[in-house]
Amino acid sequence: MDEEKILVIANGEDKTKEIEFLTEKDDKTVDVKFYKSEKIYNYCLSNIIIIKEAEKIDLQEKDVYYKNQILFNISKIIKFKNYVKVIFTSGDTQIFKNNDLSFKSNSIENINKNVIEYFREISNFVKNGKEEENETEQNTNESFLNIEYGKLNYINEESILNYYINKIELANIIEENNNIIYPFRFNLSQKRAMENVFKSNISIIQGPPGTGKTQTILNIIANLAIMQNKTVAVVSNNNEAVKNVKDKLQKDGYDFIVADLGRKSKREKFFENLPQPNVKKFNSKEEEGQVLNRIRELNNELDSLLEKNNKKAKLEKEIDDLKLEQTYFEEYYKKQDVGEIGNLSFYNKTDDKILEFMLDSQMLYENKVKLKWFYKIKILFKYGITNLKLLDEKLIEIILSLQKDYYKLKIEKLEEDYTNIKNDLKKHNFDNLQKEHQKLSEKVFKKEYMKSIMERITNLVFKVINKI
Repeated sequence: MDEEKILVIANGEDKTKEIEFLTEKDDKTVDVKFYKSEKIYNYCLSNIIIIKEAEKIDLQEKDVYYKNQILFNISKIIKFKNYVKVIFTSGDTQIFKNNDLSFKSNSIENINKNVIEYFREISNFVKNGKEEENETEQNTNESFLNIEYGKLNYINEESILNYYINKIELANIIEENNNIIYPFRFNLSQKRAMENVFKSNISIIQGPPGTGKTQTILNIIANLAIMQNKTVAVVSNNNEAVKNVKDKLQKDGYDFIVADLGRKSKREKFFENLPQPNVKKFNSKEEEGQVLNRIRELNNELDSLLEKNNKKAKLEKEIDDLKLEQTYFEEYYKKQDVGEIGNLSFYNKTDDKILEFMLDSQMLYENKVKLKWFYKIKILFKYGITNLKLLDEKLIEIILSLQKDYYKLKIEKLEEDYTNIKNDLKKHNFDNLQKEHQKLSEKVFKKEYMKSIMERITNLVFKVINKI
């Protein structure tokens, strides 16, 4: 039967292409003759849908989306009342509910065409990479970029490229992000980075080696690919960076969720040796809603504790740096052969007060103080130094001696702050809360993956049963 004029759905599956003819009978049944069978099948009207009102949809300058996922290689779309038949360029067809499809403008005329033409032009001068292995790939006169730009005949209006070309300001996405899971652990900066990822269409995460960028990428993959059932592409101009992501997933036993693609040999190797997921222990008996509620609670609890843990790490580094600085100063101090200063009164001697005094004295030493009598009055009342004669005679020795005291007082103060924060984190079970968060995140991650597998299996079984 002509697929563009009639739609026949039997037992929930499109059978139009397989039917030679059908006859609607007075007893509310339908006789159906299939091409591949001599037998006439009789269907109750409750098990078969026949729609003869067909309307061809104009696809010019439009993208077609199924539940926010773009459909490619479409030849035609025919609307049959509440159903839509999509005919692909391969000849395959698929039926959708009318409300599940949406259409958006994809016209390249709607953007700055000159920019696209400029990109296409310069792509002619980009050579193929060294990783192209076989002769078939190397013999082409066109670069990879040039070929890809040749296929670019539309721009998704919600894509970053559209925003970039048309200089559209990116708007923050208002989205509840308290359901974010962290199966690969996190610190404060990584948590902030993750939260920002879900607030904008584009995010830049930067930092020196060893700061956890790869770990953040793993958590992004977990949330987008598993929790939101989206496809994630991990790309880099450095193969080692992509390999690092895959290796870390493999280390944790999750390498089966990624496909190592790229050059042709990699693609062939991947499909020849498809990874077999080991999901025996993935299906947790715990109610997922309860687990997610606890994760939300932990997200809130850990926010302030992560701030403190971050401050503790900064204090630790600051203490180490000061101790190193103190070591070098002590060596310098010994070489100066500083004699006894005698009794020097100094009011409220703290590290901050010593720094202020050193600054004031530096100005005096460099002759930047014009009124020395005013300076001496300031020293008297601000620091409580009464022996001004001693100050005049041994200013350098006094500064060096006070600098020595500064390191001691400053380190003691920082170590006290460090100890207080450490005890506070211990009191609130920070380490245990982080471990609990990771454990619960792993449970949700695994359960969501299992759900996606079971859904695919169920759909496959349903299709096989319908074909029997």
